[in-house]
Amino acid sequence: MVRKTTNLSENTAISNVAMRAGDHSRCLSVEFEKINQTAVSEIYVNTFMPENIKNLTGKQREVFFSYNFLCSPIFYPGQEITAKIRADIGNYNEVFVKLFVRYYGENDKSVTVYSDAKKLKAGEAILNKWAPLIHDGNPVYEIGLRIEASKTTTGKIYLDSLDISGEAQTCFKRPLHTPPFERGKEFELPRAEMWRNSWVKATNHWTDRQIKGEAFRIGHDDGRGIIITGTSDWKDYSISSKITFELASSGGLAARVQGLERFYAAELSNENKFRLLKLLDGKKILAEYDIMFELFREYEIGLSVRGNLITCYLDGEEKLSVIDDSNTLKSGGIGLFVENGTLSTNQIIKI
Repeated sequence: MVRKTTNLSENTAISNVAMRAGDHSRCLSVEFEKINQTAVSEIYVNTFMPENIKNLTGKQREVFFSYNFLCSPIFYPGQEITAKIRADIGNYNEVFVKLFVRYYGENDKSVTVYSDAKKLKAGEAILNKWAPLIHDGNPVYEIGLRIEASKTTTGKIYLDSLDISGEAQTCFKRPLHTPPFERGKEFELPRAEMWRNSWVKATNHWTDRQIKGEAFRIGHDDGRGIIITGTSDWKDYSISSKITFELASSGGLAARVQGLERFYAAELSNENKFRLLKLLDGKKILAEYDIMFELFREYEIGLSVRGNLITCYLDGEEKLSVIDDSNTLKSGGIGLFVENGTLSTNQIIKI
């Protein structure tokens, strides 16, 4: 999409064109007119709920933020953006290009982070790689390209490709700028909510009004409830969290989540078992370990997926490890789940 950033409201046009004459590959042509240091061109793609959705009110907001519009971002802190960019041979002047991301920050206001500028001369091609630094908990909703010039110029560049790579390395938590709920207190501006909306909620309860202020306090009345985030590109990673169980029959962490019934899990159960589970065409216990399960006690649970090696940790110690060669789940997001009750944690770390 094109952002009109100045009063030169029609200074940018994009089109899908052949990469080169006679080539079947395609690229994005970006034509700009009369840009300089203040009149710039920006193109972007949404990676999460766009601002026009975030700004809905009343019944529209209620509908979109319930069952009708559930999603997670496709870009997370720790990942790298790579763009292949070419300048048209007919350009008269050099231009400068920057990658950027926009995320929802304090009070869900938009925050923009730019990469360093790269000079692009006529006929020149560059490979721009960038891993933006974003504070944990703030969801990224746009990735884009900014074009500017030191003197007013008109021309064209080509975006051959834009790719997201690498594993997310982040801590999922309530952002530091968002205070926990306090009974009887009204906040001057609404607290940020988009960090919660970056999780797909498939559980009866996820309250943000508990007195203790845990970021994640989820409950399910009957059976298993889960909240999920991440993408199908995540493959080899580890997750961990310090979890407290409240009247729950079981719960824990899920990895390589591909749906409500497709994932690996590290589960603590009131049957006094710590289990490594695989959900695929039903639930299968891959391994289990005897423990003394206690309610209202904090457990540090960890789950690692590396190729077909699945490993579970409890309170910092490796307890279960299995090589799964049968229909291995090879990629997917992460989840926090509970059965028949409530559990809580303040953060989930992914590395």
